[in-house]
Amino acid sequence: SFSGFLTIRFVVSCNGKTGRFRAKMVNIYLKEIEFRKDKIEFLINCLKSLNDWNVGSSKGVALNSYYQINFKINKGLILDIY
Repeated sequence: SFSGFLTIRFVVSCNGKTGRFRAKMVNIYLKEIEFRKDKIEFLINCLKSLNDWNVGSSKGVALNSYYQINFKINKGLILDIY
């Protein structure tokens, strides 16, 4: 089982749609590692199913913006999401 941190970064478009998902995994020593692709896809699909993202804006104009969600994982279990 795995322990470390998974970061999923993605774009929320000016229309509130998500896309361009990227995942990076590091172990507890912050060394980049590979994680099971099916587990990452499951979490990305969960994020894709969420609606009502806050759209970025500047001076009243809607903009594309990046979001980042971090998962703290210990022995294969998600302990925290931040």
